Amino acid sequence: MQPQEACMEFTPLEWLVIGICAILVLGYIYGYYYNRQQAGRIQTWLRSTLETWGPVSVGDKLPGMVSGGRLIVKKAASPFQQIEAIYVLAPRENPLFWLFHRLQGRGDELVLRINLPKVPQAGMEAKRKWRSNFAYQGQGTEEKFAPFLAQHGRTYFYLALRRESPHFLVRAYLPALMGDNSGTFLTSLTQLVA
Repeated sequence: MQPQEACMEFTPLEWLVIGICAILVLGYIYGYYYNRQQAGRIQTWLRSTLETWGPVSVGDKLPGMVSGGRLIVKKAASPFQQIEAIYVLAPRENPLFWLFHRLQGRGDELVLRINLPKVPQAGMEAKRKWRSNFAYQGQGTEEKFAPFLAQHGRTYFYLALRRESPHFLVRAYLPALMGDNSGTFLTSLTQLVA
């Protein structure tokens, strides 16, 4: 056997497959570590925000392969009764899923599941349709939510007051919330449940 025969020669297609696999592996490694660091920053920021409303505990692990976490304030200050904050990170570990996620206009998000001392009288929902336009459902919803969303619409994309638990559901873009280091977003939400 000659030394030249011992070397494997790859076709251009095989090199392409090897290159794509290398990019996916490197993307996974980078995305995994980036999401871990991001989760640590978010948890620190979110914990300091929630602590102003009551003692904070760490909730159960999120199901499946979702990157993120859960913090709970079981006895929250008025006007809230209990706050469950779930942060979900974009799937950076898989570059293809992450790209699809981004093309849908999604990113890191915060979900708030809030119980109130008194059940709301009627169901109300505001959901982002396109950019800053929202669709409203429920009598009086637009009058109640529109002024708030005119000011904070770039941050939030779903708000709902419901008769069943959790009474107040909120979904928001995490980077926009974290831009305000003082964590006043919960205080601003109190005007919607008053």
